[in-house]
Amino acid sequence: MEFDYFQLLKKARESAGKEVSGTKRFQMPVVNLEYQGRKTILRNFEEICEYLKRDKRLVARFLSRELASPAYEQGKFLIFQSNLQFTNVQKKLEKFVKEYVICKVCGQPDTKIVKERRIWFIKCEACGAKYPIEKI
Repeated sequence: MEFDYFQLLKKARESAGKEVSGTKRFQMPVVNLEYQGRKTILRNFEEICEYLKRDKRLVARFLSRELASPAYEQGKFLIFQSNLQFTNVQKKLEKFVKEYVICKVCGQPDTKIVKERRIWFIKCEACGAKYPIEKI
């Protein structure tokens, strides 16, 4: 019995089920903020960094610079020295993901930040693309 491409594709989609088809593999993390006086605490900072597969110092430096607020790590949290709105922090995290996590060629999150000599690169493990980035 011979199948053509479209019959095989239909058969594969039927056997995969609804959970696989149409779902995105990468979901943008949502920040969990807590306020204590004039400080803003990013409660799920460690989980976000693990999910994005990025160094905590790198993410903290980026968010601190973009939000114009000094920040420091304390255990699993990132503490900002000012009151920040949820929408601002979420937008800056999305900007970080767009610039330093998602591949600009294939759109996959399977990237690493590598340093060659004095230049920082994003290297995609999915498509093999490599392009320079600004130092954070």
